[in-house]
Amino acid sequence: MNRLLKRQIKHAYGKDFDFNQLDDSTRELLRRVESAYDEFNKEKEFLEHTIKINSEELTDAYETIENHNLNLKDQIDIKQLIFEQYTQAIDATYLVSKTDKAGVITYANEKFIEVSGYTEEELIGKPHNIVRHPDVPASSFKDLWDTIQQKKIWRGQIKNRKKDGSAYYVYATVFPLIDNQGNILEYIAVRNDITNRVETGKKLEKEQKYAHMLFNDQENVVFTANSEQGILNANYKFLEILGYESVTMFKKDYECICERFIEREGYLKATTDERHWTQDIFDYPNQQHKALLLDKDGVELIFSVHLKSVAFEDDEFVIASFTDITELEHARELAITSEKAKSEFMANMSHEIRTPMNGIVGFTDLLFKSNLTPKQKQFTEYIKNSTSILLKIINDILDFSKIESGHLELDITPTNPFIDLRNAMSIFKAQASQKDISFIVNIDSSIDECLMMDRLRITQILTNLVNNAIKFTPEHGTVDMYAKHISKKDNKERVLFSVSDTGIGIAEDRIKSIFQSFIQADNSTTRNFGGTGLGLSIGASLCELMGSKLQVESQEGKGSRFFFEIEFETCSSTPTLASQVKYNPIYVLDHDEPIHDEIMLQLNNFNLDTVSCTFENLLCGESNDNIVITFNHRHYKPLSQISSKVIVIDKSEEAFKVAEAENILYHVGLYDEAPSILYNAILAYNQVPNSQMFNEEQTDISLNVLVAEDYEMNRILIEEMLQSYGIEPDFAFN
Repeated sequence: MNRLLKRQIKHAYGKDFDFNQLDDSTRELLRRVESAYDEFNKEKEFLEHTIKINSEELTDAYETIENHNLNLKDQIDIKQLIFEQYTQAIDATYLVSKTDKAGVITYANEKFIEVSGYTEEELIGKPHNIVRHPDVPASSFKDLWDTIQQKKIWRGQIKNRKKDGSAYYVYATVFPLIDNQGNILEYIAVRNDITNRVETGKKLEKEQKYAHMLFNDQENVVFTANSEQGILNANYKFLEILGYESVTMFKKDYECICERFIEREGYLKATTDERHWTQDIFDYPNQQHKALLLDKDGVELIFSVHLKSVAFEDDEFVIASFTDITELEHARELAITSEKAKSEFMANMSHEIRTPMNGIVGFTDLLFKSNLTPKQKQFTEYIKNSTSILLKIINDILDFSKIESGHLELDITPTNPFIDLRNAMSIFKAQASQKDISFIVNIDSSIDECLMMDRLRITQILTNLVNNAIKFTPEHGTVDMYAKHISKKDNKERVLFSVSDTGIGIAEDRIKSIFQSFIQADNSTTRNFGGTGLGLSIGASLCELMGSKLQVESQEGKGSRFFFEIEFETCSSTPTLASQVKYNPIYVLDHDEPIHDEIMLQLNNFNLDTVSCTFENLLCGESNDNIVITFNHRHYKPLSQISSKVIVIDKSEEAFKVAEAENILYHVGLYDEAPSILYNAILAYNQVPNSQMFNEEQTDISLNVLVAEDYEMNRILIEEMLQSYGIEPDFAFN
């Protein structure tokens, strides 16, 4: 029985009720009721099953809808984020504004505010023409309004004005916003600030116009060309000189400008199968290249030609510039002719002036040796000195002329600085003594004994400097000339030459001009001291010719120092001092002063075999007439018994007296003033026998002499001079 029915019957009749006690009709009724209950339970189970299935489907559908909603939300968030980024990008880059249908601003982004210079409050509610520039015509804005009111998009460039009045340029896109009814709601304008681009374009256009103007206004003939097309473009000067209206018309007659060249020695030649006319210019860019052309009137013109190869945007072409130097070349030819005439004149003048000058000098010397009264001797001395000054002036002018014309050439020969420079400086000893000037000559013993130099020009520079130094140094002053070893590498030696003095010095404002021709330190210098003002100019030019520079350091009232450095090649063609010493070693007597060590260092630098010993040991030993150097004048007499080659280095007054009395050949009184004299003393002792040094001048020489001289005064002079030696010359007049 159905459990629900059974529970209800037991509830009605009691739980101990026996259903079998019921009659058949009642039991039948209960069966029908039970059957109805079963049908109800089946329907209930079916409905519950159906509801369960539908609930599950609804749950799945809800979950699907919920997931879809979440996905839509994520997509909306992403698109919102992208939209915001787009907006930020637009706001950061573009000027954005919105206006109502009447053109009143309703929105302006930060970029618009920043560029315009207005605040947001100053823009909102104002007509958009607040940023309109007065230079922009009204017709431009009429076209804009006609376009957007027809619901179309307008694009174009606009010139606007900032709050401060300055201009800026934008490229604007203006479009209407329309509702679903097709009505215009408002206008949006998006602008790109193109001020820099516009201004750069204007500047470029201006530069192009300027370049075009320069190109055409050039006094030079200028054109561009390449190998494929020939001449590409040419300026007005090109067309004017060659007589054409355009490059196209020129190219109808000629393929190359070189076809207009007149071929002559020294000028560019036209292109051949073997060589293009530009090849020489590119091969030798540092040389001047000239072209000879006929202009439209048939006149020969000379041009200096310069070429430049240019690569531009994968194209290669040549820029050619032809500078008209016709007048300059004619002037140069005239100058060359004049210079040649001047050189010939100076050469003739050199001969014509020096010839009588030689006669004056020679006859003055002869006159000086004759029996003259003291007064006559004095006058003769004046003539001799004046003649020497005049000769120096003439030599300076002739040298200056040679340098100026570029005809002076160096004569590089092997030179021993210890002999040649020392000898050149010795002529100033008497001049310095007259003014009681301490004249120091010091040639560094580290310098090589054989240098390749133009000794005449080096000597000329130094004698000019020393002569000036003595001239401008007052009595009791000092003049110091030294040559110092600077460096040596391979076969090159750099030497510093310097001449310093304690003279009048040079004013600071005159130092820069002191090396100019005919310039002296003061306007009164020539009057007070004499000279041409050419010495320093010649010295500076000679230094430059030898790859050096003459420099000066000076302080007015305290003295000057002139110096220059020159690099020489070393050589071995002149014999060294060590190779000429006949008897080794050289004895140097002991001495408790620094000068002893200085002497030993100098002798060692010359690679000489030296022995330091005492006076007593030397006297007791054997000697082969070796050179002996002593620092005590008292040693001279006993030493002269064992050697005829004694060098006394002693600055005491007694030494000077003994040297004069004993006729000491080499007495060095002031070693500091002439350290390099030691070299010459040792050399002299080994080159000339001592007995010959004291011989009187021979006055009778047996010679046959032929003299070729066309100047009569010189023939008289030479005859007089030769007759003093007992020689009767034969003369040829040409």
